[in-house]
Amino acid sequence: MNYFEQVERLYRENSDFKHAIETIKGLGKKSKVLNFSHNDVDGVCSAFLLKRMLKKYGGIETISVMPPDFKLTKKDVESFGKEGRFDLLIVSDKGTFEDYDEICEIASDVLIIDHHQPQGMPKICKVFNPRSDNKEYAAATTLLCHMIMTKLGISGEIEDFICAMGCRGDFAFDVVSGKCQPFARPFLEYVRPKIPEIFEIVKEKPTMFDTEDRTKTAILHKITEIVHAGTLAHLYSEDFGLDIPYGPDLVLNFFIELSETGKYPKNVEEFLSTKSGKLIGEVYEKFQNDWKILEKRVKNPIHLGKVGNASIYLIFAREIRRAEQTAFSAILPFVAFAHMNEFKKEGEETVIIVFCPKKIGTHISMRTDGKIINCGEFLARLAEKLRKRYPNEKISGGGHANAAGFFASSGVPMYKVLQELVSLTEEILTEINI
Repeated sequence: MNYFEQVERLYRENSDFKHAIETIKGLGKKSKVLNFSHNDVDGVCSAFLLKRMLKKYGGIETISVMPPDFKLTKKDVESFGKEGRFDLLIVSDKGTFEDYDEICEIASDVLIIDHHQPQGMPKICKVFNPRSDNKEYAAATTLLCHMIMTKLGISGEIEDFICAMGCRGDFAFDVVSGKCQPFARPFLEYVRPKIPEIFEIVKEKPTMFDTEDRTKTAILHKITEIVHAGTLAHLYSEDFGLDIPYGPDLVLNFFIELSETGKYPKNVEEFLSTKSGKLIGEVYEKFQNDWKILEKRVKNPIHLGKVGNASIYLIFAREIRRAEQTAFSAILPFVAFAHMNEFKKEGEETVIIVFCPKKIGTHISMRTDGKIINCGEFLARLAEKLRKRYPNEKISGGGHANAAGFFASSGVPMYKVLQELVSLTEEILTEINI
């Protein structure tokens, strides 16, 4: 099945995809759209594709917002009341939660485009999330946005290029190892011959995405790592003595600059040739220095035990100082995951839990290369346990089967988070090992 056949099949068989298409088609030329998107690579790529899609399809104005917190709140939406009336609110790559229906009290039409494991399904919002009935499914929200554009007949090489980055950013495929999530394979087979230069494998310094073979990388891996660094650009303002724009906004503007050239960049030099690109390139150099510092902090993980054939490792470490105010995965977890294979035992699955105390709370990232433990379900359970004890604190957790995140604000003692984490691990050990 090729990519276009996949899109047509999805349109026939998935009513949520059809409703998403109809929602876009139902907008008028004078419509205004507000888009809240995730602040990571997949989220910013999704925001760009949505903005470009609405402009190309109907000249529709879109305001893009990428707040640092993963879960969208009613308060977040209310803060944009001063911007005037919006005909459609699109929530992209920010999870699927049952209580997103609360947003419908202030936004009459809400479309959720997402690929995370749902934590309850909204009944009022329109939801396009193929994972709603398949826990094993994983790809990227960027790919879902590209599918909408493809069905509307308005995707091109720039959109293909951005989609490839979004997919790589959310680990939908690996150019070097050849691994690819089944849902993303038709797109990968479609895009590789269209823009072959970025799929070139080179003997250069490995990136955060090169977890299996750290002797080489791919051009796509390099530019996606640069974009990840770009989303953190505002954290480097002091280094440059500049008031650097909020990273996700800088990257979105960078993508717009790239699109105005009318062609996709074929190498790193072309990629960073715009005004915003040059600044992001300078930030990337600082990012690489931070990476070297953090590599020393992830070398000695603690082995917590085995669940079936899966070994669970805990890394307890602090983020780089500039990122201690972030409520999301900045640099440290990616450093740990990049070195995952160094302590992997042959024939075993590996699970890594990165426990990171920060000034504003406690952040946990989790990843596995197997299927015995579902990371998203594990951290969602942890969040649920702690919310019962601390109902007034900001606590969230969940994600994907093979990668997930958790955050608890500073009102939740760090030792309580650790205590519940160990307790939950013991529960899992008992449940599966019996």
